[in-house]
Amino acid sequence: HTAAGKARPWLLCAAVLLPVSGMLLFLVPSGPLAAWAVLGSNVLYFAVSSTLYATANTLMIPLATADAGARSRLAVTANAQVLITGSAVALVFPTVILPLIGVDAGRWLRVFGLTSLLALPLLLVQYLFTRERVTERAAAAAGPRLGLREQLRCCRKSRSWVVLMIYFLLLGLANNLSGVSTFYYCNWVLGSYNDGLTQTLFYAVGNFPMGIGVVLCNPICRRIGRQRAMVGGFLLSAVGLLVCLLFPRSLPLVLAGQMLKACGTIPSTYLVSLLLGEALDDVELRSGVRCDGF
Repeated sequence: HTAAGKARPWLLCAAVLLPVSGMLLFLVPSGPLAAWAVLGSNVLYFAVSSTLYATANTLMIPLATADAGARSRLAVTANAQVLITGSAVALVFPTVILPLIGVDAGRWLRVFGLTSLLALPLLLVQYLFTRERVTERAAAAAGPRLGLREQLRCCRKSRSWVVLMIYFLLLGLANNLSGVSTFYYCNWVLGSYNDGLTQTLFYAVGNFPMGIGVVLCNPICRRIGRQRAMVGGFLLSAVGLLVCLLFPRSLPLVLAGQMLKACGTIPSTYLVSLLLGEALDDVELRSGVRCDGF
């Protein structure tokens, strides 16, 4: 509980921690302490700094406005930026940057040092030019301030919140398994090691529908309903993944399967922040207090 809100102060902390922990990932000492340094820097970056930012950034959408239409547009826009950035990195890094830096530790440090430093001004911009209108409204109502145990008790009253948390856990597990296996799969199964083409095609062609989804997501959900769009999308994704599983070494069929998978995940990808906002609103409706902090 601060004058800046609930999530925005953590954006400010992340502005400092992300650049520092990002550079520490590549400042590995030689000798017996190397393994501990790698472990420590990875924990600091992934478990602390990155998670800190991701949590606060995700909360900014439901806290920015209580208007359903504005929240929906904001969710699509914000998630589109994440996808565009991730796709750009996935295309540029293996084809342009990786061949230039090779296995030179100094070059790796310079590239990621610059990348980490860029995070500082961008996060400051996000902190300075965002606002938690929902938090301000709740503070004006002067409701009770609850501890984590009381917040959990309130959250459990909302079926929407419970279902969404289970969904988040399953989706996070699937996305992480997919993300960490993609590099191995493209380098050692689908293509040849660091050929600069397979991984680029995998991301560029496979995720191409996500770009179109920025425009189509809200109209489709308004026409057939959000629930039907998400359930139908997951079934389409399952068909796409089945194609990839049946023909794991055929680049054309794998790319076709990835395109089907991407088409199916458009509603769930772009509307996940909207779903979170609605679940938190449902908690407030049932318990009378905001539990965004939990």
